[in-house]
Amino acid sequence: LTPGTSYFLKLGENNTLRESTIRIMAQPSNDECNDAIDLDVLPYQSGEGFVYGHTGGAATGAPACLNTQPRDVWYSFTATAAQHVINLEPTFPTTNLDCQVLSGTCGSLTSIICEENGALPLKVSGLTPGTSYFARVYSNSNSTTAFRIGITVGMVNEAASSAAASTV
Repeated sequence: LTPGTSYFLKLGENNTLRESTIRIMAQPSNDECNDAIDLDVLPYQSGEGFVYGHTGGAATGAPACLNTQPRDVWYSFTATAAQHVINLEPTFPTTNLDCQVLSGTCGSLTSIICEENGALPLKVSGLTPGTSYFARVYSNSNSTTAFRIGITVGMVNEAASSAAASTV
């Protein structure tokens, strides 16, 4: 396709019209680690400020957690606390999204946590405030996956055993 050129798409057979949804997606610009899109850490999980993304047209990347080679896209964020939550919301509820959080620099990354079972949002602990991290998003189905992503501040004292005492 040529940018700036109009294209026409016919849906249906002969003169029969059908209601359909069409999604046209450009190849993602964050297909490689070096092109990771920087995300701000948000103070809430409401979805406001989340960024839309997709894996359509992404090349297969480096082996993932279970040694698959999925089509992946990359995001980066700078930790503001020791724990953050990676929120991934698939556009289609039946889509299974996977996520890996890594530290280091492109070409020399270390996996911190990996989730390939769809257990999202993903809580990431042990982060160093002020340090940059990468979030790699993919689906092992290698199909085009559309989603929203947001990095939010993690909850402190989630377990009752570590809850801070308060007087009433």
